Amino acid sequence: MNCEELLRQLAAYREGALPEGICAEIERHIGDCSPCAEVDQDLRDLARLCRESKLPGLPVETRRRIEALLGRRHEPPSSD
Repeated sequence: MNCEELLRQLAAYREGALPEGICAEIERHIGDCSPCAEVDQDLRDLARLCRESKLPGLPVETRRRIEALLGRRHEPPSSD
């Protein structure tokens, strides 16, 4: 696994949404790659801060717009 592959799958890994074999590859990579280990730690810290935040949640429409934009980032470019 390379850094780009790890970054694409890191959120799903942290959510427990990946097969065991992929998780093992990610864990090996994080153990060997300091920059990816730092990104993983940042993601965990961000998740913790969000859970502990006393701020109100995002409005539903705002959340939908963000999710739609994030979904588009992961789609392959169109071949128009």
